[in-house]
Amino acid sequence: MNDINPYQSPQMLEGMAPAKKSRGSAIKRPFSVWVTLILVILMTALILFGCALGYYRVFSNPGPHLNIPMLALGIVIRLAMIAALFAAIWGIAKRSQIGRWLGLMCLLLIFAAGVFVHLKNPPSADHLTYANDAERAGGTFGEILMAGLLLTLAYRFGFGGKAKAYFSSRPEDEESEANLHW
Repeated sequence: MNDINPYQSPQMLEGMAPAKKSRGSAIKRPFSVWVTLILVILMTALILFGCALGYYRVFSNPGPHLNIPMLALGIVIRLAMIAALFAAIWGIAKRSQIGRWLGLMCLLLIFAAGVFVHLKNPPSADHLTYANDAERAGGTFGEILMAGLLLTLAYRFGFGGKAKAYFSSRPEDEESEANLHW
């Protein structure tokens, strides 16, 4: 039995050998990284679906009001946005610092979009009605809670200790823990 006193000074522990790392001891993907990866993948899928549906409607029924240069500019902007989302997914999966910052930017964009939509279209009789003040307070509490959880996730993903350790480490061998080869 190893009798180590956790309250001993570091000088007392000098004679002890450090624990060896096992071969497969790469830092596992933290929970905040998993949740961010899932959110970015869902965001990418929704944007791809929306772009495909929108451009299908435009090209299936072109009219005289179709402005080709503006349409081309819109396509280029959306393709750049989709490329950035795929770069974020790839970077997060490969433990790249670029993936870390792109993922953080995606989380903050989700938060900003939620705030923008809420400020632009506040709950009204057309969208949502509450029967009484208690329901209204519960709805407000839920909105604040979701915003707080999203900001907490962004902080833990971008600046948390486990996420920093995850993004600063590289797997020892060619096969990562998820066997991703892209």
